[in-house]
Amino acid sequence: TIPQADPANPRTVLYGPNICIFDTTPEQKRIAWEFVKFFTSPEVSVRWALGTGYLPIRKSAAEDPALQAFWAQWEYNRAGFDCLAFARTEPNLAGWQEVRGLVENAETAILSGIQSAQDAATDLTRAADAVLARQ
Repeated sequence: TIPQADPANPRTVLYGPNICIFDTTPEQKRIAWEFVKFFTSPEVSVRWALGTGYLPIRKSAAEDPALQAFWAQWEYNRAGFDCLAFARTEPNLAGWQEVRGLVENAETAILSGIQSAQDAATDLTRAADAVLARQ
C-alpha cells in the first residue's frame, strides 16, 4: 500500500508508458493503428503485464486467470492496479516536469539529512514558484 496523509481519501498519481500514433503518411498511420489494436488486445495486454510486471493495458485483462494467479503469487505487482480507483493523472501544465524534479531533490535532501523538512519545503516552494512564473 502507499502511505497516505488521509487514508480515508487516498490519492496517487498515475503515469507510465504511452502509446501514440505520430502524424505521418496515411499508410504509416494505418499500420500504426493496426499495431495499437494488436498491442492493446486483451491477450497481448495479459502477456505484457505478465512479462513486465506493469499494469495491464486493458482493465478487462485483470480478470484473466493467468494474471490473477500471477498477482496471487506476487501481490505487490497488483498494487498499481488496486490504486486505479483513486489515481489521478499528473498535471498537464508547462513546467510540471521541472517542478517534479525539484520535488524529488527536496525529498532526497530531507531523507539524506541534508535539509530539514521545513527548510526543504521553503526552498521547494520558492523554486517551484519561480519555475511556474516563467511559464
